[in-house]
Amino acid sequence: MKPDFEKMSFRDLRTYVLEHRDDLDALHVLFFKKGTPDPKTYGTPQTPEEWQEQEEAMRHRINRD
Repeated sequence: MKPDFEKMSFRDLRTYVLEHRDDLDALHVLFFKKGTPDPKTYGTPQTPEEWQEQEEAMRHRINRD
């Protein structure tokens, strides 16, 4: 039995597709999934420390993906 691709997070679905490249149903859901993959929002930094914290967080996220 296949997992419910619609309920999977973008990251989990992507991992599943990479492991099951012949599963066209999963691939279709991945391509047409609405929104951005697990979006993270950041407020406008007000202090130099907040600028640095956000820059580090974004660098970490870029390197992770």
